[in-house]
Amino acid sequence: MLAGRLSHVLWIGGGACGGKTTMAGLLAAKHGMVHYNCDEQAAQYREWANPADHPAILKPFLGWEWYFGRSGAELASWLSEVLREQFPMTLVDLLRLGSRQPVVCEGIFPADVLRRIAPPGRTAFIYPEPELLREQYFAREDKQDMLRLIDQLSDPSRFRQNVLDCAMPSPVEIASAEALGIKILYRKRGSDPAEMLAQLEAHFGLPTQTNGADCGR
Repeated sequence: MLAGRLSHVLWIGGGACGGKTTMAGLLAAKHGMVHYNCDEQAAQYREWANPADHPAILKPFLGWEWYFGRSGAELASWLSEVLREQFPMTLVDLLRLGSRQPVVCEGIFPADVLRRIAPPGRTAFIYPEPELLREQYFAREDKQDMLRLIDQLSDPSRFRQNVLDCAMPSPVEIASAEALGIKILYRKRGSDPAEMLAQLEAHFGLPTQTNGADCGR
């Protein structure tokens, strides 16, 4: 059974700017886990995709004006389809890693699909408060190339807003995850990473102190 073969995997999902990568990195370093970042595998997923099974991943690209000119709702709908098509690839890749070492897998996951193969005690989603996302999304180093590109297009202000609207946490999405028993954490202005790490450790049943570790401070 797939759930049994992936019982060594912890799942950290949620939204942009929630702190998924930071928390997964801290957990991996402290507890000797492999850190699997789904965003870093996007190019590989695209290579594996085929038109019949992955139409969203392989959707024809019509230019940057078209890409960023779509509304936040349109972008979010397309992204949701992409994530659902990518998820089986993530599972295959995790199975290929084997189970000799525990894994913490982070990305944006469809809650209903994730819960079919992972119990609540091995899943957690982290979301930022909306104002924090607005302040920090384009300030992140990994978004600088996107920002420079948008600023060269016909309507930078509207295109930036479309991206932010797409990235904004959806109350419906969060409520759905909660209803499925997924642990929800919120990153707020001034949140302490060590405190959030301790919450995740408690939820996942991990020791809060490991060989004198200092909880990421």
